[in-house]
Amino acid sequence: MSDRSQDEATQQAPVDGEPAPTVDAYSEEELGQLSRALGQVVLGAGMSEKSGAFGLMREIMAAMSASAVFVGESSSPLLKQIVTDAGKADTDDAEQEAVATPESAEQAVENGIAAAKISHELLLAKGKNEDADAWAQLLLTAADAAVQATKTGGFLGFGGEKVTASEQAYMRRLADTLGYQKES
Repeated sequence: MSDRSQDEATQQAPVDGEPAPTVDAYSEEELGQLSRALGQVVLGAGMSEKSGAFGLMREIMAAMSASAVFVGESSSPLLKQIVTDAGKADTDDAEQEAVATPESAEQAVENGIAAAKISHELLLAKGKNEDADAWAQLLLTAADAAVQATKTGGFLGFGGEKVTASEQAYMRRLADTLGYQKES
């Protein structure tokens, strides 16, 4: 098989009964870095506004769900590889790290933006613009689901803001970092 046809074969969506395509351009370390970056972006979105422990959990769960749907509908082998390679050990390590080094809300926001920038630049440096675009869309989708998941303010679920000014600011910074400007 020629290099070109082999490369095209790795970019095709899997057919029932066939293994999923792999992304040879990325090391395990890079794939792990991308997986951790997704978590940092979501945590930054969740902590961009105080919603309490229960609210933060709802935001993280909403982001995970939206990410799963996005990746499932995506034709990007990179996104599918990140999800496939994210093992329980990676999740356990991330949880232990979060407990061991609790962050302030401001630090979580800054870390989320920095992780988005570094991970996006990694993909662009590899010359994989389609991967970088799919990655940016995944990060924006996950962060948006997180900020949409809870209301702030109000009483017993009545009133309050769906997306606060600080959440909007986080989403604007994230979109700008990834090169996406919302057209009005």
